[in-house]
Amino acid sequence: MTAPQPEAPAAPEAPVSAAPAAETMGPAAPADAPAPEVPADAPNPEAPADVPAQPVAATAPAQPTETAAPTRQP
Repeated sequence: MTAPQPEAPAAPEAPVSAAPAAETMGPAAPADAPAPEVPADAPNPEAPADVPAQPVAATAPAQPTETAAPTRQP
């Protein structure tokens, strides 16, 4: 999170050094900042043992809320 910030102002120098990296990672050179955030969320759903608590907690309250509303109406 702190690394992407300093890289923004160093844009002119980042692309120069990331030029060779761009070929290895592809268009990941300019996406260096969002890159770490994307994989962080990707492994979450993939890790059914370490991440089940986080996604379940965020989705659990949402599910009961929608199911409770229609259940109370009828």
